[in-house]
Amino acid sequence: MSLSSQQGALGAPVTPQPSGSPPPAAPVPATPSKMESVVSKQEEESLRAQVKDLEEKLETLKMKRTEDKAKLKELEKYKIQLEQLQEWRTKMQEQQAELQKQLKEAKKEAREAQEAKDRYMEEMADTADAIEMATLDKEMAEERAESLQVEVDSLKEKVEELSMDLEILRHEISEKGSDGAASSYQVKQLEEQNSRLKEALVRMRDLSSSEKQEHVKLQKQMEKKNTELETQRTQKEKLQEDLKQAEATIDELKEQVDA
Repeated sequence: MSLSSQQGALGAPVTPQPSGSPPPAAPVPATPSKMESVVSKQEEESLRAQVKDLEEKLETLKMKRTEDKAKLKELEKYKIQLEQLQEWRTKMQEQQAELQKQLKEAKKEAREAQEAKDRYMEEMADTADAIEMATLDKEMAEERAESLQVEVDSLKEKVEELSMDLEILRHEISEKGSDGAASSYQVKQLEEQNSRLKEALVRMRDLSSSEKQEHVKLQKQMEKKNTELETQRTQKEKLQEDLKQAEATIDELKEQVDA
């Protein structure tokens, strides 16, 4: 039961008055319509306040949702950037591994080129020594051949002289007859000497021919060594170029690895 209906049923309270004074005017009781109007306004204001509060909360939620959407969008952006960064990092690691592999291969090639160069230098030294020895042998053979040729020419002259002396003695013996055994003995000596000289001449010719053959052999050896030397020089130039290129590749790969 409402407050206005209770007051209507019970009536206004009676206040005792002093005697001799006129009775006060009776208060006018509130009508039910006015009481309901007051209550209705209070409820309306309360509802309005609640609606306003709800609207403010709703606006706050909307703003928060908008902020959350922005944060979600930014989070998605960071997620994409992180994926791109991870992908880039993977590619960089693969490139780094490939560069390390190339650097290792380049170092191996440079080491092999250096070893080949060292072997070549040793071979060059051996070849140079062999050429020097062959040159000395050739010079000695030439000197020996010249000396033998001089001896051969000298023996030829002696043989010719003895042959002439022998002919002269024979001619004298044929003219004078056998006047003495000395002339026959001289002829015999000259014949023996001439025979020895001829044998010596043959030996000298054989020796000279052998020396010439040795000279030709040494000449061929020198030509062969010179050909080998030229081949080695070409190989040296190629090895130096390969080594230079390998060193440049190593420097370039080191720069890429350190970058």
